[in-house]
Amino acid sequence: QGERLVIKLNGQEIYNKFPPSTDKVIIPGVLLGKNILSFSSIGGLFEVNGNLKLYILTKETMSERSFELSESAVQSLKDEVKLNIKVNKIEKPGDLIIKINENSIQKRPAEGLNTIYFDKNFLKVGENKIEFTATGRFDIGSVSLER
Repeated sequence: QGERLVIKLNGQEIYNKFPPSTDKVIIPGVLLGKNILSFSSIGGLFEVNGNLKLYILTKETMSERSFELSESAVQSLKDEVKLNIKVNKIEKPGDLIIKINENSIQKRPAEGLNTIYFDKNFLKVGENKIEFTATGRFDIGSVSLER
């Protein structure tokens, strides 16, 4: 069949063929934020019986951890808390979003030690949650908080 569906994601061609009989197209690589999908046809018009289903996969991964802080530990914090993230290897560059109890910090890490400072008010007495979301792929060796 000469008719092909062409799909571009943010200007990059990601699909160029006749849709399969299952009428499903998987679109990988959608990033955080705004994305532009464009569709065109090469070789003439074609008709898909029913609906064409698009499955959109993000390249975003997430990891979450919890830790407890006592009242004395919170009181002993300096105004800025230091978060050390050791990145052993960057397999695919991208952003790292660190969410600490609903407060977010965004960084594009480099291989080696990455130090991020944040306000002590991000932390609280009791359970604290830290969530890492990434648009890239990183081998993170260790994460530590310094008071």
